[in-house]
Amino acid sequence: MEDSRFMWEYEYSAETDVDPEALWRSWSDPDRWPEWNPGIESFELDGPFAVGTTFRMTSPEGDTVELRFVEIIEGRLWADVFTGEGFEIRTDHRTRR
Repeated sequence: MEDSRFMWEYEYSAETDVDPEALWRSWSDPDRWPEWNPGIESFELDGPFAVGTTFRMTSPEGDTVELRFVEIIEGRLWADVFTGEGFEIRTDHRTRR
């Protein structure tokens, strides 16, 4: 069992009238991420949009982080993980239908 003293959870959601299929097409095409995420100046993908693929994102300030896709449910969800020294941060991107 995980020690909850060292776990935290944060949730942010936004609503849009964009068609869920169009949203998924944008989300599942990492080359388009800088179009909708102003926190990404550049992006480098090490393979396909698939579980296990690593990628690097660089912010406008020049900070680069490496992440890995850990879950993809076509049309519904993709999740990535950043691993630091002794911790992991998982980010889920979900559509609601």
